[in-house]
Amino acid sequence: MLRTLQGGCSSPVGVYSSVEESESKDEQGQVTKKMMLRLDGRVIHPSGEYDIACSHKAEVTNDYEAEALGKKVAEMLFDAGADKLLAEIRNIERQNFLKRPMTQPATLGALPEPAGQETAASASA
Repeated sequence: MLRTLQGGCSSPVGVYSSVEESESKDEQGQVTKKMMLRLDGRVIHPSGEYDIACSHKAEVTNDYEAEALGKKVAEMLFDAGADKLLAEIRNIERQNFLKRPMTQPATLGALPEPAGQETAASASA
């Protein structure tokens, strides 16, 4: 899900997974139990004022099915407007980055002098 949404460590994107047991009856009345993986996905505005959430569950028996479930939840989030919210979040992050003050680059040999020690330059002054 995160790969499809292109969410990283600093993105306000969350996912919660849980395993649920599901029962079904066939035509002969036989009950079969399946383990279902449920994914709850959410994209949250940085202000916390609103979010977009979707969930889906499926029987998952291998990594490919698990990834397909993640893609399904991401597509549901996109359909609910998460693409617009993610674009807004990226714009906010870009604006905040541009507002940061520039820092001076470090130069070799520009280490501060230890306190209480005289240098040749300060001794001759």
